[in-house]
Amino acid sequence: MTVLEKVNVLQKVPIFYGIRTESLARVAALAQEVGYDARQQLYRENDAADSMFVVVEGEVELVRDGRETQKVGAHQVVGAFALLAGDTQPESAVAAV
Repeated sequence: MTVLEKVNVLQKVPIFYGIRTESLARVAALAQEVGYDARQQLYRENDAADSMFVVVEGEVELVRDGRETQKVGAHQVVGAFALLAGDTQPESAVAAV
């Protein structure tokens, strides 16, 4: 994905609404594109929060204490709040589709 394509994705993500395109381009230049197979973990509950993920396609299940608490789809973010708070992840994130 090019930086411009990443900017287009970020502009659809609520946490980035209202951010100038130039600023989003800097974020997009740093962003790494990764893919996950179904059932592969992005991070585990209580892991140190060192990244956040923007779901581009598919879904991510958030799991706490072994139970799914939420499904997150395209243009949503997982891991951001713990990262910004400097905290551990409150749940696991698992690729669903």
